[in-house]
Amino acid sequence: MGGENRRFCRLLPALLCAGILCQTLSGGSEGIGKTGLTDGLKRMGRTGLTDGLKRMGRTGLTDGSEGMGRTGLSGGSEKPGGTGLPGSSLELPPVLPQRYDARERGHVPSVKSQGSYGTCWALAASSALEAALLPDVRIQFSADHMALNNRFVTSLSDGGDYIMVMAYLSGWQGPVTEEEDPYGDAHSPDGLLPAVHVQEIRLLEGCGREEMKEAVFRYGAVQTSLYMSRGETDPERGYYNPSGAAWYYPQEKTQNHDVIILGWDDGYSRFHFSQIPPEDGAFICQNSWGEKFGEEGIFYVSYADANIARTGLAYSRVEAPDNYDFLYQTDDCGWVGQQGYSSETCWFANVYTAGENNGLNSGSDTAGEDGSTDGGLDAVGENNSTDGGLDTAGKDSSTDGGLNAVGENNSTDGGLDTAGKDSSTGAEPDAAGENENRGEDSLRQLPSETVSGKDLELAAFGFYVTGPDTTCELYLAHDFEGPDSFSDMKFLQKNVLDQAGYYTVDLDEPEKLYAGERFAMIVKITTPGGKNPAAVEYRADACSQNVVTAGKEGYLSQDGTYWENTEQRFGSNVCLKGYVRFCP
Repeated sequence: MGGENRRFCRLLPALLCAGILCQTLSGGSEGIGKTGLTDGLKRMGRTGLTDGLKRMGRTGLTDGSEGMGRTGLSGGSEKPGGTGLPGSSLELPPVLPQRYDARERGHVPSVKSQGSYGTCWALAASSALEAALLPDVRIQFSADHMALNNRFVTSLSDGGDYIMVMAYLSGWQGPVTEEEDPYGDAHSPDGLLPAVHVQEIRLLEGCGREEMKEAVFRYGAVQTSLYMSRGETDPERGYYNPSGAAWYYPQEKTQNHDVIILGWDDGYSRFHFSQIPPEDGAFICQNSWGEKFGEEGIFYVSYADANIARTGLAYSRVEAPDNYDFLYQTDDCGWVGQQGYSSETCWFANVYTAGENNGLNSGSDTAGEDGSTDGGLDAVGENNSTDGGLDTAGKDSSTDGGLNAVGENNSTDGGLDTAGKDSSTGAEPDAAGENENRGEDSLRQLPSETVSGKDLELAAFGFYVTGPDTTCELYLAHDFEGPDSFSDMKFLQKNVLDQAGYYTVDLDEPEKLYAGERFAMIVKITTPGGKNPAAVEYRADACSQNVVTAGKEGYLSQDGTYWENTEQRFGSNVCLKGYVRFCP
């Protein structure tokens, strides 16, 4: 592929999705050099091992939250962004202990069994999220809802990935409780509201052992991937020792299974493993194969294992569902790719209209109307396919941006060589509930009479950071009429974010938005060592075919002066959300 090509870099590592080709998009960018959409984090194959256990039907798991109501959540401590929840976050000691076991601190979520489904990714995500709230709040989240009610086109046998998890949680698509959507029946009801709002997810990529330990200690658990299958745990294969619940796989392989790390033991003897690794020490992990596996679902993975903890997700900011009143967004599928100008720095923006009934409410109220507005998909959680299916805009081939050249992404991009497709799941075809119609409305929007004509205040920006030590400058353009309005943008503040992931950045001074006002949220982002630092969504494959660009208005700029409409030019949507509150 020549240097003049624009590349969508398909991203996201670990956990995850089926082996995918990097989309290479041809076409020139008049007057500004290359735009470079890249396919970033190599999204290699879905994690989703089945455990061969009898399919569970209803799980019958309880959350232990007696008398707590639907969510079991109370206000907790106030945070700048809203109502924070008590959880397991701990201050790091000067030196981490040689041994840390969440079981001894009451931070262990209930052990789950995925049965014959390829849902280890969703079970690991829900368990890690539960651990983030323990021990003060005990609540079970629904893996079934995450697997079936996300915006991607998948089935329960397909596995999943970090992209799906982050998009689902950051977009307030969930999580819902296990009681509302029990696991194992291949059905997920529509119209459920999130029990909590996940406002920050840290992506641990290429980090060292100590960094992984720190995240476990601070956030309760880390969701991660490794290479593991039921067949490989046969003691005769030489990788798993059932007497010590000890797993060690010395060869580097494509990760195909998700677990959560709940602790570590530097002194765990290497002689507990079937094959003797070169060093002592192990991560203490929880599997999704039921309590009969390991020590009631817990097992040990050698530090020397070639595949564990290359990447991970930590849920570092979880809040009650009344923290903000409304959410604007255009990216239901989230960080599918990255875009930029072959430079560490670029500018990106999204345009919304204040007071229109096309955003998600906080989830603290009952579901509102259908919300399929007249093409003005300015805000979050929209149907993204209301206008007659909107088949043309945003396709990864044959759009007016010339997005027709497909090349394979052979770059691991910083070691993000995440999980490959689980070719040995053995999932039964009839066990897979098809995740269809994901482009449909979330049915969680506020009734028009409660939104229309209301003045709002913009309280926070939400966006993905595609690399560590990223500097972000936030701007706002009021009364937006078109690209010329960017010249009147107002500087709000500057923040530095230390890790990749999804962040909610609260404004030091909220900005008032008048009903009916079009406004542009703008970010200047600088990611050291990056080339395409802006996260975008686009139709990259069959999994992301519900992405719709029509009716949305995002922009990209190399220098903050000349701006290109991403939907029209590249078939992509900018990942930039706005969190608002109603004015008092």
